Parts: sequence; structure tokens; C-alpha cells
Amino acid sequence: MYDKSINLHDIKAKYSSYDTAFLEQELKKSLDTNDKKIIVLDDDPTGVQTVHGINVYTDWSKESISEGFDEDNSMFFILTNSRAFTEEQTISVHKEIALNILSVSNKKQKDFIL
Repeated sequence: MYDKSINLHDIKAKYSSYDTAFLEQELKKSLDTNDKKIIVLDDDPTGVQTVHGINVYTDWSKESISEGFDEDNSMFFILTNSRAFTEEQTISVHKEIALNILSVSNKKQKDFIL
């Protein structure tokens, strides 16, 4: 139940020359009308230091992901620390996370953006 229609390359091409205030206004409108949960995978613990008012989960259990889906916030972070993993470990962990997110998303009938 994730949105495949968002393509960052297309967005950047459309706004190659952009008005920051306009884009911030458009982003705010989009977030205000967004009905999908935004889930951010953070591969390094130093990245979440800039996050304010958004929960960061340090595990990717279905229970934690379910809590993230139940939050009033439209977004939550999952700290993977995968930067410290081997390629094989990273692939395995990201597959596990994706399957857990899909399971919770289907159970709650709530779409998401990862």
C-alpha cells in the first residue's frame, strides 16, 4: 500500500529553478492534506539529532511500527543503524522492516510513504 507515483527526479526537474517560499507553502499544503503515514528509515544515529517533535523508534518490531501508525503525527522515524552493517545484513534488515511495515499497513488499512 505504498505510493509509487512520487518520483524525486521528476520533482527536481519540474522545479529546477524554484521559489523557496512557494515550495515551502506547497509542501505545507501537501502535508496538511496527506492521509498517508510517512516513515523515514535512518541509517545513522546522528541523523535523528535534527528531528524535533517526531518519534524515533529504535527497533522495527510490528509493535513499534504499529505505535508509529497510531500516532497523531503524519511521520515517524525508524533508526536502523544499518550504516554499520554489511551489505547482506542491510538487505536482510530492510526486507524485514518493509515486510513489518506492509503487515501493519494492511492490518490498519493505512497507506504509507517510505
